[in-house]
Amino acid sequence: AVYDLPIVVTGITQASPGVVTAPAHGLANGNQVVFRALKGMGQLNYNRYTIKNVAANTFELTDSDGNDIDTTGFDAYVSGGTVRKLVTTISGLTWLEGETVSILADGGVVDPQVVVGGAITLPRPSATVHVGLPYVSELQTLRQEAGSANGTSIGKTRRIHKAYLMLHRSLGIKVGMKQDALDTLDFRNDSVDLNKAPALFSGLIDFRPDADYDTENQIFIRQDEPLPSKILAITTQLQEQDNS
Repeated sequence: AVYDLPIVVTGITQASPGVVTAPAHGLANGNQVVFRALKGMGQLNYNRYTIKNVAANTFELTDSDGNDIDTTGFDAYVSGGTVRKLVTTISGLTWLEGETVSILADGGVVDPQVVVGGAITLPRPSATVHVGLPYVSELQTLRQEAGSANGTSIGKTRRIHKAYLMLHRSLGIKVGMKQDALDTLDFRNDSVDLNKAPALFSGLIDFRPDADYDTENQIFIRQDEPLPSKILAITTQLQEQDNS
């Protein structure tokens, strides 16, 4: 199940407080909202605001303490973008009654909950929420074949020194050499706001597994959270003992 109700924005004034035009928005005074994909007035994107002085097609912006948001010095609004209402309760989940569900709220993983009365309660107001039955995806690579000075490397004692994953829009992946000893790849860097979920990652990420010399050299990968994982390629650097 997905909760996501984007409202189209058509205008935002440079004023104190800023006035947003969103035809037939259906919002009410005191609602918390978040903006996304605004062209111009980008200072508002992904920040949370409380609204006041609601009319049929407009509303004004304040912070959580009721202080007006002065958009006078912000970039001029150009076009596009949406505003979404933040909610703490997701209802209508009657077909999942009594089930323990996985939850993804605004890109962040929420602790599993049991559906009671067809609803769940979020720990933090969120605008886009995915709810569903949990499942675990696992992958085990085949034995690595990298060649050697006297033929195949299969059967020789080797150690994976470093591994690389080519990913597309992924998060939350666990990797390791044993199913019971996996580490979560770190996708967060210093530029990511700790109050926000990191963006989905596309590109090459490397890791150094805690690997011993053996003849198997198989990597385990697991996704046990409600996050996307699309693995395009896996490659490794091997240290090989080339004795006969």
